[in-house]
Amino acid sequence: MVISVMFRPHSDRPRFRHALLSVLLTLLLLEGLGCTTLEPENTEPARDKEQPTSDDAGTRRFEQFLDFAFSKVLAARDFHCLLLRTEMVGDSLKPQEEIDFSERFTPHSLRLEWVGERYKGREMTYVAGANDDKILVRPEGMVGLIGKTLRFNIDSPIVRMYGRYPPNVAGYDTLLKKIVDIYGRAHKLGLVWVKTSPPAEESGRKLQRFDVTLESALLDVDVSRMVLWFDLGTLLPVHTVFYDAAGRMVEDYTWGDIKLNVGLTDDDFVFKDQR
Repeated sequence: MVISVMFRPHSDRPRFRHALLSVLLTLLLLEGLGCTTLEPENTEPARDKEQPTSDDAGTRRFEQFLDFAFSKVLAARDFHCLLLRTEMVGDSLKPQEEIDFSERFTPHSLRLEWVGERYKGREMTYVAGANDDKILVRPEGMVGLIGKTLRFNIDSPIVRMYGRYPPNVAGYDTLLKKIVDIYGRAHKLGLVWVKTSPPAEESGRKLQRFDVTLESALLDVDVSRMVLWFDLGTLLPVHTVFYDAAGRMVEDYTWGDIKLNVGLTDDDFVFKDQR
């Protein structure tokens, strides 16, 4: 509109000046009467907080690290680590647990042995398709000492007492798949922002931190933020923290002393006294 008015023929200019003066007088009159003029509707959603910003170089680096880690784990047969786990189950944040964690990717198999002070002696095993596809638990305390084994269906509510995710979907590989899936969808829609921090030493390892913020409401996911630390020696994530849409920390996992392709067999997915 502005461009077309500026280049009208000379014969139209007196008429244009008259119209412009009329508009200006009308606006002045409305202002004097305390009226307001209509503004174009803001199509952007209202935000309670400042829009996040992204570090372009850090974003590329994060994508390279994530792609490498995902490919490396996807090509592996099995995985072992010492897991420090803090999770929200229901509305309660559980205290940290220390777990000797073994996983075989195909068939999906898990063995967890609680080795810290909390729940010390508890064991859990799951092998897809074995034991009628049930989860086996050897409780801590006297029940475990007498060799009592509890058997649960995957969808049993009791299984949630033992972790945020049931063993048939839990694992290091499924965690990476979750990160790749959420980040991929958010990146495609322009609803993710990545920031990096300078590498830092921790327990003799050099770690690179990535802080990933998501527009969770528009993505229809219950994750608003992911903080990941990658070991610069292995390029694998060794510490992952997730926050839900309300900003609550719901998952905090430290994956210590990671080993891939350790040669796990069926004999590794039974209770300790059965080996």
